[in-house]
Order: sequence, then structure tokens, then C-alpha cells
Amino acid sequence: MIKTRGRTCGKAVSGALGCACFPKAAQGWGYAVEGSIEPYRDGPDSLYIQGEFRQNERIFQLYGSYGMQTTQDILHAVIKSDGEWELGSLEDCWSGAYTQEFCCAGEKGGNAGCWSPTLFTYDRCCVKAEDGRFLLQEQPQIAREIASELIPRYDLNEVHWEARRQRWRYGMHASFCSKLPLPADIRAEIVADGGIDLEFAETGLFAAYEVLVRAGRFSRQVLQLGVSDGKSLDPIYPLIKIRGVGGLGLEPDAKAAEKARQNRPSRFRVEDGFATPGNIWSWARQLEDIDVVSVDIDSFDCAVIEALLDGAVAEGRSTQRLPKLLSVEINQIVPPPFKFSRLFSEKFAGGRINQQRASTSCSLSHAVESFGKRGYDLLTFSYDAIFVRRDLGPLFAAARPGLELPQDEFDCYRRSQIQMTSGPIRWVREWFFRADDPHDVHLTLDLLWNNLTRWTAFEGLQALPFSLYL
Repeated sequence: MIKTRGRTCGKAVSGALGCACFPKAAQGWGYAVEGSIEPYRDGPDSLYIQGEFRQNERIFQLYGSYGMQTTQDILHAVIKSDGEWELGSLEDCWSGAYTQEFCCAGEKGGNAGCWSPTLFTYDRCCVKAEDGRFLLQEQPQIAREIASELIPRYDLNEVHWEARRQRWRYGMHASFCSKLPLPADIRAEIVADGGIDLEFAETGLFAAYEVLVRAGRFSRQVLQLGVSDGKSLDPIYPLIKIRGVGGLGLEPDAKAAEKARQNRPSRFRVEDGFATPGNIWSWARQLEDIDVVSVDIDSFDCAVIEALLDGAVAEGRSTQRLPKLLSVEINQIVPPPFKFSRLFSEKFAGGRINQQRASTSCSLSHAVESFGKRGYDLLTFSYDAIFVRRDLGPLFAAARPGLELPQDEFDCYRRSQIQMTSGPIRWVREWFFRADDPHDVHLTLDLLWNNLTRWTAFEGLQALPFSLYL
């Protein structure tokens, strides 16, 4: 006999409702995954079915599904499309010397050296995994019928999605939002240097800066917020080495700032400093003509840029004296058309938040609208987004045939790869594609608010408010 126990998170909207039933012991908290926004573009989705087997009653219960591993998993599903999926047993516990025979042997609890209390437990790998195999062997058809009720579907309706896009988009032109490629001669020079991380020279910022250089519109002045050690994982370091840029960098961690001073030439001044909306203009005004503002402070990134631009205008700087390029780490989890931004509060103790988080910076739609009102258009979108001052747009259109600004941010987002932290990427896809409005847009707004509130608490950011709106 097999019976199920109903649970909201086991229905077709499980991803979007994940906050309400987020497993307490799951891979999700603080864990990042990367994937395409377009469903199934990268291949099948992976889904874990939670359940238990009551041996004394001979009753199986399948009661939930989740896009990442949990301690309650009993089966694993590979979803190839909304209508095609395969159900299998758990096969993720064993690797190398950690075999089932070694880890599960002996008294209850097995070999203690095999287990992780947060995910790979004796109960999951030796008990539930075996229960799942037994279920598939003895009652495969019934197992599939029950699991089908727990398999979520995207149900992408292109008509609904297009109606949402047309109503809410800011940019009106087809997107060319992928990273600008490095010119071949610059790439060869970076490789020959040997001391530059090519990956971070290819974020798109160097290639965008090169457009300014080759048009003669550059000053070699950069303002960088969040310098870290001044070299590692740093998109500004290649500009310093190859293009001789200088400027000012702020780093709240004194030890990291000292290391950055050792890694950078004297023309690039590094200060122990914590940038906030209240003080950013007092720092930025020390540079007369800024080519690039680069912000990676893992908190209120967009609020700082907004304050910088507003401070410049309030002091009477003309448009032509505003920064030419803005490079900012965007919150990729909140999709268009939802506008999220982490804000500043004096209650915040300050300091570097050197960790990828789910509830920091601002969403693409917020950045596009906010920076757009201040005279900037989206140029590229990935882990970092790059915005160009509007009067310089023709330089980039000439360098990238077909590019027209402002670009459609919905199209940019749909073509992108994103990193999802503290949850399965399926949630983000559901928030973006479920577009039977007005019902879905307001439902998703509520779901985003609930998830962002929980992430805020988990990430220790309760002192910093956030905004979320359409």
C-alpha cells in the first residue's frame, strides 16, 4: 500500500512557493548555482522527491519536491521538458572511497566519517536511498503516478509573456547584451603579460573601455568601490596593467586595503574606506573626469551609484563630466519587471560583505529604470552589468553593428546565464515566465517579498531596508 501526504510545495507551483516550505536541511542556503534563464536550454532539470517509508505499516509517503538536494530526499527526477521526465533512485552519495558498502556497513549510523549533517546523512544515503530503490522495483508505475503530482511545470505561455514584456519593458530595441569581446591584439597582450587573470579581463568591461580608448574619449581615471586585494578576481586590474589607468579605490577591510596598495601602482590610490550614499560624492569629487565607476560591495551597490550621480548633478557638473561607464554587480535573482534595491541605513555597522548573497544590490529592472532616468543605458548584462552614458552610445553602436539603445531588458534577461544563491534556479524561471497577468504579476511580487525577507534574515542584513515594486 502506498499513500501520499499533501503539501503545497509539492504542487506545480512548488518552485515559486519554495519560501513557505523551504527545507531546513537543504543544499540551498548560501549555495550558488548557475544556469540559463530559458528552461531546458542547458539540458534537463534535476529535481529531488522527498518522502519516507514506514516499514511497520508498509506505507510509502511522497510529500514534496525541491530543485536542490535535501536530507529528506528519497527519489530523483530528471526533467527533460514539461511533459517528459524520468524517475530514478538517489545516486549522489557515493564517490571514490566513499562507497555504499563502506559507509553503510556496521551498526545503525554506519561509518561516521562519511557523513555531513547538513546534507549527506546516514538516513538519506543508507535508508531513504534504499527505500526509494525498493519502491521503484516493487511499484514503479504507482511511484511514477504519485511523483507526477509533485513534478512542477513551467507552463510557459508565450502570448502571456509577450504581453507582460510589452507592458513593462523600459528599453525598446533588440538586445545585444552579451559581453563585448576583447579585441584580438588586447587579448594577445594580456596573455603575454602572464600576470593577469584572463577571465576577469573578459568580463566585458575592458572591451567597453577599449571603445572609449580608440575613440579618444578617456582620461584613465577610475573609481572603484570594493577593491579587495587589488588584483584577485578584479576586472580593474587588467586596465591598470595594460591601459595604465589610475584613480581611487575604497576598501573597508584594512588588511585587504594594505595588500591592494602593494598590488597597485601609486597612481591608483587605495583608501581604507566604506562607501555609503551619504559619503560617496565626497570621495568621487576628488576625481575630475571619471571613465569608470566600478561597484562591488555586496550590499547597497545601486543606491551608492545613484547618490554619486545625484551628488555630481547637485554640484553643477554637466552631463559630459559624469562618469562614462558604470559597472555594477546586479542581483540576477529578481527578474524583470520587478524592481528590487537594497538600501542603506545608518544602523548598518558597515564593513565588507565578502560573500555572494541573494538579497543585495539591485535587480536589472531597477537599474535600467533608475540609471536610465540619470542618463545611462544598459550596454551588457551578466554577473556584472555595464551601463554607458547616453551621449556616448553612438560610439558603441559603431563598434557593435546592430546595437541600438536603450536595449530591451526583458530580452537581455531571457538570453542570459544567471547565478542563483540560496535556492533552485527553477524559482527564478517561474517568477520570470509565469505571466498570466494581472494575477501572476502580483502573486510573484508577494512571493519575491517573502523570499527576500527570509534571505535578509538569513544573510544578517536586517539593518538594511530594501525596496520592491513594479
